[in-house]
Amino acid sequence: MGFFDAKTVIFLIFVISLTLTYGNPVSKEDYPNDYYNDAEYYNDEYIYDDNKNESNEIRDADGNKETIVKRNPKFVSTPKTIMVNEGDTIKLPCTVDKLENFVIIWKKGSGILAVGDKPFDGKDTRIKIESSTNGNRLVISLADFSDEGEYTCQLSALKTVELKHSVRVRVQPRLKQFPRVEISRSRQDNQ
Repeated sequence: MGFFDAKTVIFLIFVISLTLTYGNPVSKEDYPNDYYNDAEYYNDEYIYDDNKNESNEIRDADGNKETIVKRNPKFVSTPKTIMVNEGDTIKLPCTVDKLENFVIIWKKGSGILAVGDKPFDGKDTRIKIESSTNGNRLVISLADFSDEGEYTCQLSALKTVELKHSVRVRVQPRLKQFPRVEISRSRQDNQ
């Protein structure tokens, strides 16, 4: 894919900052009396349980402890292994139970294909994103052998949450004819 242009880098920084901002649902200004100093505020850490849920304890205005639990979305879509014919359309689903402010990132291998509902590289016009209420679908038209591989639907959460699809592309055989060459020996060749 090469190097990223300035607009792409700014967009990625924006998406990451939204993700990090969303990961901390309260700010220091929301609860000014709950923290003794800046060090205590900035040392707050989210705790993850076995189900990748994050929680954080804060104090309400009366000094009572409250625990905020924020759950990462769970996938409704299931991993798929599909085979398509060359020239067909590949459709891969990525739906979660509650998308909220998370962003879906589509990757093939380690390369990014789309962020949200926008294809990452506008050069490949075959790649489109079909949005839905709690997710989207990666659509690749006119499939060819280079589209074969593993596709990952990843959520922009603090802990990586992803769903993988495997795609195989069946190509039509191509026959190449070579001219028939006949070799004959004559009597002069033997002498």
